[in-house]
Amino acid sequence: MLFRLFFSNFYFIHLFSILNEFLFKFHQNGPLSFVTETLSPVSVDTTRLQQLLLAYYRILQANRELPRTLRWSLAPLSNLIYTAHLDNGVRLLAIRCYSLQSGMGEEERCNLEREILGEPCGVDCNLSYGQNVDGSVKEVDGWLLPVLEVRRVQQERESIVSEQLEFYSREGGDDTFLIETKDLRFVPFFSPPTFADIFLFSAHWLPMCTEFCSFAPPQIPLSSPLLYH
Repeated sequence: MLFRLFFSNFYFIHLFSILNEFLFKFHQNGPLSFVTETLSPVSVDTTRLQQLLLAYYRILQANRELPRTLRWSLAPLSNLIYTAHLDNGVRLLAIRCYSLQSGMGEEERCNLEREILGEPCGVDCNLSYGQNVDGSVKEVDGWLLPVLEVRRVQQERESIVSEQLEFYSREGGDDTFLIETKDLRFVPFFSPPTFADIFLFSAHWLPMCTEFCSFAPPQIPLSSPLLYH
């Protein structure tokens, strides 16, 4: 169980480093920066806007400081909110993202939603929420998005705990190494993280671990906001 926990933590850090690199390389100004360069957001495919906003919303829920660290402007979200005749689902999700990124209070957000869309749940705000097994688009009520996202995260966490994860396979003749207490080491909290630090292995274990793993440990800057999520 302890070995499984070490690998899980390593994979999470590895995923965050990949996301950080992806955003820096392809969306340095934010995933919606193209909106301000478009003549009218109405001309952009509605499904694409909804998918980008949903990803934006999930990033903000995971790390509220990320847009500020990467200096993402609020202008694209504001543009989507105040564009007339734009899809209601897009405008609702843009309001939710705007409120999270700007630190807007709940009352102020509700007032903005009333200004743009009317009373809560008064208009249909359908959102593209992935695909069904047959490939058809799965739609949900945008007003229920916070509840649906909480349930989605809970189900993912439960599956991580309940499902058996096979991180590696071993042939019958392979040697088996067991981790003992003497193999663990103390790591000061201010030390730069290394491969050995993540697994808390002592020095004589490191060559075997790096040879066993086919991937290289990610190089994550200590200043990266994703590292401390």
